[in-house]
Amino acid sequence: MKAIELKGVSFSYDGRKKIFDNVSFSVDYGGVTLVSGHSGEGKSTLMYIVSGIIPNVNYGELTGEVLVGGEEILGRKMGYICRKVGVVLQNADEQIVQKIVEDEVAFGCENLAFPPEKIERQIEPVCRLMNLGRSRQCRTLSGGQKQRLITASTLAMGQKILILDEPLANLDKDGAAMLMRTLRSLAEAGYAVVVIEHRLDMVLPYVDTVWHVGGGRIDAVGNRQTYLAEQTAKIEEFFTEQFKKIEWLSEVEPDVQMIGVGGSFRNLYKINRLVRKYPLNTVHNYSFAVEDFRSIYEMVRVLDVEKRKRIRGLSPARADIMPAALAIIKAFTDYLHIESFTVGGYGLREGIMFNQAVPQTVERPILDVLSYSLNTLVRYYGLNEKHVEHTVRLSIQLFKQLRVLHKFPRV
Repeated sequence: MKAIELKGVSFSYDGRKKIFDNVSFSVDYGGVTLVSGHSGEGKSTLMYIVSGIIPNVNYGELTGEVLVGGEEILGRKMGYICRKVGVVLQNADEQIVQKIVEDEVAFGCENLAFPPEKIERQIEPVCRLMNLGRSRQCRTLSGGQKQRLITASTLAMGQKILILDEPLANLDKDGAAMLMRTLRSLAEAGYAVVVIEHRLDMVLPYVDTVWHVGGGRIDAVGNRQTYLAEQTAKIEEFFTEQFKKIEWLSEVEPDVQMIGVGGSFRNLYKINRLVRKYPLNTVHNYSFAVEDFRSIYEMVRVLDVEKRKRIRGLSPARADIMPAALAIIKAFTDYLHIESFTVGGYGLREGIMFNQAVPQTVERPILDVLSYSLNTLVRYYGLNEKHVEHTVRLSIQLFKQLRVLHKFPRV
C-alpha cells in the first residue's frame, strides 16, 4: 500500500489555467521523497491537495483520485485527513504557539482530543528522538531546533506521513544535515517522509525518490546527475539574460583581462593546482584557462554536496554553494567569450577595491580590516559619518542588551 498516491489528478484555481493536468504521483512508506521544482510551479499546491487544504480551505477545480494510506480523501473533512498527514511549514515560528517545548508537543495532541495519559506518553519519546529538552523555552531554540520541534509535535499526533515544506530554508549547513539525518531515521522506522526543497544537493544524499514539478506535470527523476546538471544550466540561462541587460558589458574589448576575486575563485585555484600539480602555492595572479575551469565545472555540477566535500582542494564549507557560483562564472565567460582569467588573492574584506576607488594615504598598517572596509564604503557613498557612528553605537548597545537571548560571548 502506498502512503500517498495521485491518479489522473488535474487542478486549477480559476478554472482556466491548469496547475496540474492529469498527473500521477506516489510516495512509499519507509522512504524519503524529494519534491523539487521552480517557485510557482505547483509544489505547494501538491502539498495542499495531499493534506486536504485543497479543496477544504483553498478552492478550485480538482478531479482525479487522491489516496492517503490507501484511502480516497476527496470529500473528507480536514479533521479526518490531518490525523493521517502531518505538515511542517517553512517558517517554524508561525507554527509555534506555546512557550515550553513539552506544551508545544502536547498542543496538537490536545486538539485531537487525546486523553492526558496518552499525551504524556507521547511527549518523552518524540523529544528524545528530536534531541530536544522538554522543559526548554521555545523562544531560545535555534532555527534547526524549532524545525525539529514542529516535527516532534507532528510525530506526537501519530501521523505516519510527514510533509515538510522547504525545511532547510532557514538552516545552515550543519543544521540542515542534522535535520536530514533525523528524517532519514524516521523513514527507516517506517514513516513516509516528503521533503519539498530547493537545496537539492543538500537533500539528495538522504532521499530515495525524486519528483520534479513543473509545466503542469509531476515527473519522476531517474538520473540524478543529469537533473543536477539541468539545474545549473538554468542558473546559466538566468544570468546570461541579466548580463544582456547591462549595456556597457557588451562593449567590453575582447582583450580586457578578467580577474576573479573571492572564495570561489580561490577554491578553483586550489583544485586546479592539485590537478596540474603546480609546484607553487601562490594564489595571487594565478592564470586560469577557461578550458580548465569548464572541466572542473562539469565535474562539480553533477555531484551532491557530500561527494563535493571529498573533492581535493575544495573547502567543505563552500561545497554547498560551489555549483551555483561556477554556473555564474560559466555564464560570464561564455557571454564575453573569455579564454582565460587571473585569480586575485585579495578581495573586499581587505578593503583593496574600495581603497582604489577612493585613493587615500594610509600612514599606518590596517589593524581592523572589517572596520576599514566599512569606513571606506561610508566615504565612497557619501554617507553621513556621524549618523553612521550613532547607528553603530545603538546596534552595539542593543546587542549587549539582548545577550540573554543570543548568548554570544562578551568581546
